[in-house]
Amino acid sequence: MNLKKKRVCLEELCPFWSKFPESTVYVLWEFQAAQDIWHGSARALQKCGMGQNDFVALMEYLMDRLEKTEVELMLVQVWLIWNQRNRVMHGSKFLEPEWLNKHAAELLEEFQRSQESLQAETGHGVPHQLNYDAAMFADNTNSGLRAVIKNSRGEVMAAMTAKGPAVQSSEEAELLACRKVMEFATDIGLTTLIVEGDSVNAMRSITSTKDN
Repeated sequence: MNLKKKRVCLEELCPFWSKFPESTVYVLWEFQAAQDIWHGSARALQKCGMGQNDFVALMEYLMDRLEKTEVELMLVQVWLIWNQRNRVMHGSKFLEPEWLNKHAAELLEEFQRSQESLQAETGHGVPHQLNYDAAMFADNTNSGLRAVIKNSRGEVMAAMTAKGPAVQSSEEAELLACRKVMEFATDIGLTTLIVEGDSVNAMRSITSTKDN
C-alpha cells in the first residue's frame, strides 16, 4: 500500500531516494537503510529476498522461513525502523544499524522478562490493579483514555493511551474506555484484576447484574 494513499506522507516517492514509491514494504524492508539493519540481523533474515506486493505478503513470506524467536525480534526491528524513519523526516540523523539491532534485542529481552513476571504472578492468583480514566475533548471530535496496570508491589507492569470515538457524555467515554482497557489487559494475559475508574456510575453499570 502506497503511504500517500494512506495519508501517512504527502509525497508519493521516497523522500530519501526519489526513484521509488514509498510503500510500507519499501520503507520497512527494501529501503537501503532498512536493508543495512536486516543484513546485520539473524542469518535467516539475511537470506530472505524482496519483491513482495504488500506488508501482509512480506509477513507471510518471512513467517514461513523464520523461527518464532526470529519473528519476534524482527517485529521489534520493524518498529525501530519505522521510528527511525519518522525521526529522520523531522531532522534527526540515521542511527548505526549495529546499535539498532542491539537495541532491538534489548527491548525484546525486557518485554520477555516482563511477560514472565506477569505470568508468574497471574499463576499465583495475585490480582493486579488497573487504573484508568477517560477524557472528552473540547471540539468533541473524539475521546481519549489512559490506563496503568500495577502489580501487588505497586510496580507498573503495563500502560496504554489511546484515542477513542466522539461521545455524548463523560459516562459514555468512561464505559468505552473501560471496555478498551479490559481488552488490553486480556491481550497481555491478565484475568484477575482490581479495576478502578473515575466514574461511580460507570463502575456501578459494569458491576451490576441487571441489564441496562
